[in-house]
Amino acid sequence: QAGLALSLQTQRHYVEAEAFFRKAIDGFSSLLGGEDREVATMRHSLGLLYFETGRYPLAKQEFQLALEIHTKLRGEVHLDVARTMSSLASALRATSDEPEASDRAEELLRSSLRIRREILKGNHSEVAKGLNNLGAFLGERGNVVEAERLLLDALEMTQRVYGGNHPEVAKVFNNLAFVWEGQGLPDQAEEAMMSCIDIFRKAVGQTHPSFHQAVNNVGHVLVQRGELEEAMKFFQHVRAIRVRTLGKHDPQTIEQESTLKECQLRIFTEKKGIST
Repeated sequence: QAGLALSLQTQRHYVEAEAFFRKAIDGFSSLLGGEDREVATMRHSLGLLYFETGRYPLAKQEFQLALEIHTKLRGEVHLDVARTMSSLASALRATSDEPEASDRAEELLRSSLRIRREILKGNHSEVAKGLNNLGAFLGERGNVVEAERLLLDALEMTQRVYGGNHPEVAKVFNNLAFVWEGQGLPDQAEEAMMSCIDIFRKAVGQTHPSFHQAVNNVGHVLVQRGELEEAMKFFQHVRAIRVRTLGKHDPQTIEQESTLKECQLRIFTEKKGIST
């Protein structure tokens, strides 16, 4: 059931996947007890499904339960604990803008990185992910100096582990771009964003959601700069791909249409303001 649930989630059959995850959790709980490693793993997987579908409070609940079980069974210094800490931090950020939630998320991400470094010495993909996660979060909080240092370390380590053209490398470039944009370094930010897009194009293709997100990110940054006409080109590119591959009525296509219309409205409003 767990394997089928993961397969259904990959195919975006979320309702069916959730049902199978629930059955798997109930089955493992009855057979092994509610505080078994398999139960924690399934709760984490269910939390990821909830997070992917925007049900962040439910995701937070499942991640918290998974973390409690993993910590009780394995102690604090374990990779499953570190991974679940990162997931819980993401859910906390998504469910609350309160400073206490952000402080807790940062604490979890720092602990997750510390655990990964303690277990895995030297260059390792898990350490690189920990660096990337914490760096991205600190960039969002405005701690751009430490964020840049962590992300540059993550980029170097990720490139050593995976090579140049890998989605994990693209993710670090994406986070670096936002940090550099926040530092007032638009040229470096744009170069990093274009590197991100290029890697995703080569690694996963133009129909992959990660490629779409990377292209949209450039558009959103251009909107913030006031370069609306240029931003439109990026939003339109994603819209064209989604219409062609998913159809006009797919939720992702509809979401892209909304993004495009918002940009069009801003262009219209600004032009109207200039002419009056």
